[in-house]
Amino acid sequence: MTTFTYQAIDLTGNRVQGALDAVSRRAVCRQLSQKYLTPVSIAEQAAASGVFSDRVPRSVICAFYGKLATLLKAGMPLAQSLKLIGDVASNPRFAEILRVIHAEVIDGRSFEECMADYPTMFEQAEIAIVRASLEGAFLADALKELETLTQRQLQLRSRVLGALSYPGFLIAVSSLMFLVLSTLFVPKFEPMFSGLRERGQLPVLTEVMLTGSLLLRDNLLLFAGMSFAAVCGLVVGLQKPGFRRRFLTLCLSLPVLKGLGLLISMGRFSRLLSTLLKNGITLDKGLALCAGASGSPALDDVVLDCAVQVRKGTSFAQVLRSVKWIPREYRELVYIGERTNRLDEILTGAAESLECQIQNRLDAMLKLLEPALLVVMGSIVALFVFALIMPILRSSSLVG
Repeated sequence: MTTFTYQAIDLTGNRVQGALDAVSRRAVCRQLSQKYLTPVSIAEQAAASGVFSDRVPRSVICAFYGKLATLLKAGMPLAQSLKLIGDVASNPRFAEILRVIHAEVIDGRSFEECMADYPTMFEQAEIAIVRASLEGAFLADALKELETLTQRQLQLRSRVLGALSYPGFLIAVSSLMFLVLSTLFVPKFEPMFSGLRERGQLPVLTEVMLTGSLLLRDNLLLFAGMSFAAVCGLVVGLQKPGFRRRFLTLCLSLPVLKGLGLLISMGRFSRLLSTLLKNGITLDKGLALCAGASGSPALDDVVLDCAVQVRKGTSFAQVLRSVKWIPREYRELVYIGERTNRLDEILTGAAESLECQIQNRLDAMLKLLEPALLVVMGSIVALFVFALIMPILRSSSLVG
């Protein structure tokens, strides 16, 4: 059962609101009708509070598309397929959602309308593909395409995260090493250097390191709390589209990530637009659906402008020609695809080429990043050692 909030009008014309437990919106309407209430709006109540409480992994969505396509190709009706997948789903939240969708489909609501109620799980482009496939009676094939598209996206994400895991490990080790040296090791030398400090003979580097280490040690809980609050604030902020857009713009403007981020976004956009075109979505509508789904704010703005211009009669390649930061090879492929009326196939090939470039660039970055991080770690240790040895040598020279 799901809790729905509603607003309705009673027999006297007064507006009332409340909440009801039901399996679907249709069931809520029936309950309201029995109470002689006319519904104005019905919305599913948010689940348990928490940043990740409503999130369902994309791998679960990918598996759902594949299972549903297989069942439909085997001749099982849509409603029965949804019920079967929901009964065996391992993710509790997704199983609950499938039960609600199943109940609403039985009540006569269309499948894509049910998907649209969960925008955090089903993207607009995916819903559009399902809508077009229902109209053209090829839902099973479209779901198989969606499974392939989602698998490609997951593979690319896994490849990027896997490539960055070792540098991330080195950064974490470096941070931990710096924290241990600063809070446990360096403060023990303060009594040894008190005499030099009183005489004003303590080296500046050592003085700065001792002061910083003592400050960090004495306020460790405060710094830890501030860091935790900053991380939580970032995680919560990324759930908001406006903040996420500004954050991505900032990250992709960094020199190291700018080129790689563009390749990843263009690869995702190419895959998505190709899938839309293969499933009967027109080019202008497909571009409009892809706007906001690439992951790059700059590319999303270009795609949205392309959708407007294509709707006015301008060719896609002609609009891209004015965008200088898009690779020339990509613009030429789009031009060839439009001229040969095989844009979907051309975009699929372009996506595969972009993914190869991403892998090659990641490999090149790692070859430079790993030794650079090792040098940084060694430099941190050397800096601490040098700062602690300098006053010892100075004391020895004074005694001599």
